[in-house]
Amino acid sequence: MPLHSRSVVRSGTSTAAPAASRPAPVDQPLLQVTASQLAQAYDRNTVAADQQFKGKRFQVTGVVDSINTNFLGRPYLTLRDGVNQFMEPQFELDRSYESYAAKLQAGMRVSLVHTGSGDVAKTPMSKGCKPAD
Repeated sequence: MPLHSRSVVRSGTSTAAPAASRPAPVDQPLLQVTASQLAQAYDRNTVAADQQFKGKRFQVTGVVDSINTNFLGRPYLTLRDGVNQFMEPQFELDRSYESYAAKLQAGMRVSLVHTGSGDVAKTPMSKGCKPAD
C-alpha cells in the first residue's frame, strides 16, 4: 500500500507531522504601488483589481488631495492621481492615527500601509491605514 501525504487518524491520534517540525511561513514583502497605479487598475478592470488588492495588505504612495471624516467620524485621505478628480482613491485611517491626519495638509507626499476594501463606483477604497514610515 503506497504512502500518502494525508494524515491518518486512528484511535484519536494523528500521523501528521507535528507543528514544530513544519517550516515557518515566509513573510512576503508588501506590494508597493502608487495612488495612480491603484486607480488605473480599478479603472481598467474592477474584478482583476479586487483579486490583486481587496482584502490584502499593501503600501501605497501618493500626494494628499484632501483630509476628511466619513459619516462615522473616522478620518480618511484622498490621494491625487485618480482617474479623474471625482474618483481619487480613499484611505480610511485607523482611529489611533487621528492626530496624524490632523497634521497633514493637501500637497504632502505620504506612504500608507492598509488593507484594500474594493471599490465604490470604481473609486478604490482602503481601511485600517497607518503611515508606512
